[in-house]
Amino acid sequence: MLKFDTDRIKSSKYKIDTTLKEARLNGDIISVGDNQVFRTIRTMLKKDVPFEYIDGLFKERRAIKKRNNSDRNRARLEEINNEIDNFLFVPECLSVVCNNKRDYEKLNNTDFLVNGKKFVRLLCSAGNARRNTSIFVDSEIELELKKILNCERKNIPLVDAKYNAYFALAMSATYQVSDARIAVVDDCITKRTELVDWVTERGGNEEDEVTLCKKELEFNLFDGMGLCSVEQSKRWAKDLDVDYIPSSFCIRNAFLKGVVCTFDIQRFATEIAKKYVFTDLYGNEADIRSIDLIITKSQFKLWNAYDSCTDYVDKYKRSGFKFGITKVAPKEDKTTATLNYQFIQATNQNKKSVEGLCKKTIDWFDGLLGGSKDYLKLYMFGSVCDRTDICPENIYDNTDDIISKSIFLNDDLIDDPYIKKNIYRSINKKIKDSYIGKLIVDGNFQTLIADPYALMEHVFNLPVVGLLNRDEYYSNYWNKHGTKKVVGMRAPLTWRSEVNKMDLKKSKKLLDWYEYIVSGIVVNVHGNDSMIFAD
Repeated sequence: MLKFDTDRIKSSKYKIDTTLKEARLNGDIISVGDNQVFRTIRTMLKKDVPFEYIDGLFKERRAIKKRNNSDRNRARLEEINNEIDNFLFVPECLSVVCNNKRDYEKLNNTDFLVNGKKFVRLLCSAGNARRNTSIFVDSEIELELKKILNCERKNIPLVDAKYNAYFALAMSATYQVSDARIAVVDDCITKRTELVDWVTERGGNEEDEVTLCKKELEFNLFDGMGLCSVEQSKRWAKDLDVDYIPSSFCIRNAFLKGVVCTFDIQRFATEIAKKYVFTDLYGNEADIRSIDLIITKSQFKLWNAYDSCTDYVDKYKRSGFKFGITKVAPKEDKTTATLNYQFIQATNQNKKSVEGLCKKTIDWFDGLLGGSKDYLKLYMFGSVCDRTDICPENIYDNTDDIISKSIFLNDDLIDDPYIKKNIYRSINKKIKDSYIGKLIVDGNFQTLIADPYALMEHVFNLPVVGLLNRDEYYSNYWNKHGTKKVVGMRAPLTWRSEVNKMDLKKSKKLLDWYEYIVSGIVVNVHGNDSMIFAD
């Protein structure tokens, strides 16, 4: 879709005329993931986007680019590009970057025309707001579009900022997946007394007072988290064309977001709860045998705008909403991660420990600069070399970098002055990055998961204790590596209190019940980890 900033709009006197070709030359085109807003617009305007056919066009385009330059090939490339644009360009929406608050207010109170169509503000997600960006829509479809995206909700009192964020969930880039039978349960709120650094703000020129004391605090044990049955995870894996059962999914639907992790909810009902019926958030009985997803109240942002789960499901289906996935847990976690200065400055270091901390990075640079052609080729192709779905012979076709392709075909070209200069420029950038704390360490990024066993205890109104005691954690990845203690840090990290030293546990019972959680750190429900990880 098109993208403009307010300086450009003002200089054009709020009237811009452009073709797709001109917009591309001017850098006024951006790529956006498919989302519920686009799907709704296509339904409203009876537009069809044959994604399988478009995928074929992309494959044909890649094949033609490898052929000899000729009039015929250039003509076909232009035909393909035009066809792709006709299908994928969304002229009804555009993105606007507002340089300041005054420009934003002026834009919303002025007729803003693009190619003769008046555009008005549609939404602004949390990600948009961080980038001073809003999404605008053709005024001719604004009212109908907003009505559909509101999903027949009841008109309840709402804080503007919160409603703005909830409404904008429809713009999340998602892979559309098959429907799921849901039940919404209440949040599990508990209060505990914790030892904390309590900050009392003094104001003015006085320093804030920091006191070590005990305070009674409230915790939502499963904030933003739910559960997905094994059967539903298999269906979604098939929808997403992945050859494994993901440990967790980041989901979207109308006013609904969060993570769901794969857990055998039916087995828990049979073996532990010894019953199948539970009470949902609305006070209605639900049978776990007819449920695919357990959604918590914190995930369903406008739960009180609907009378029941059935009411919500009927309305989101009538409005054309579908479940969408923004991301899934990987089949295998990475084996290395890159630190930053925040992580390093929050730990105690001395000369000896710094040498150890830097060793892996220095060894990597030694390998790159040591003259090994294979080492350099691996560096140039990067993560493509780690993909198990790509045969070594096909690595060449999975990069667009000309230098990488050249040394793949003839590694003697590594000694070519031009190529050597480009490779060393890239390595030098990595070296400079290491000076500011971008160091390679044994580690990875994993999803934090609240104990799913404990969540099922909450669903069936059992004592919520889970399988982990306070200060105990579970990680399939680190268990396989024989590691018993890791340090967990969540970016952006601001202070040492946000460094979490985690003791990892392993037992037959944990391996049994967390069978499908091969990626992710399971956190116990007895500690203050949500505070340590900066809420």
